[in-house]
Amino acid sequence: MPGPHALETYRNEKSLLDRALSLFTDVRAGEGATAVLMLINIFVLLICYSVIKTVREPLILPKGRATLTLLLPVGSEAGAYEVQVLDAALTSRASGSGSASIDNFVTTLRTTLDLTSVGEGPYQLAIRRSGQEWQLFPARMR
Repeated sequence: MPGPHALETYRNEKSLLDRALSLFTDVRAGEGATAVLMLINIFVLLICYSVIKTVREPLILPKGRATLTLLLPVGSEAGAYEVQVLDAALTSRASGSGSASIDNFVTTLRTTLDLTSVGEGPYQLAIRRSGQEWQLFPARMR
């Protein structure tokens, strides 16, 4: 039967993970798994932040006649779509239509908009499948 010091000796031994992390910083026995979990947590938070930031930023629309290729939200169906650029009063400033197709599980809509008469500033890009509700996305003319 091992003595009381055998348990202390076991607790003081560093695992392979602890020894690997000791190359970069001071890691005590048993802290390696916690350190890796914290690293994964930070990594996931940064990935989520970058995704949310990208989704919240407005779409930048060019001045003039623009041929747009829009990646529609997940679950969007293929078919005919209408597109409008709306001002702050939700008045249409430009409109177009196009056909969306699904390729590799991504619904892509191609359309052409004449934005020559649309001034700079914030707008809403309104998209809907024919006969359905409009979906609004923030946009900015530059």
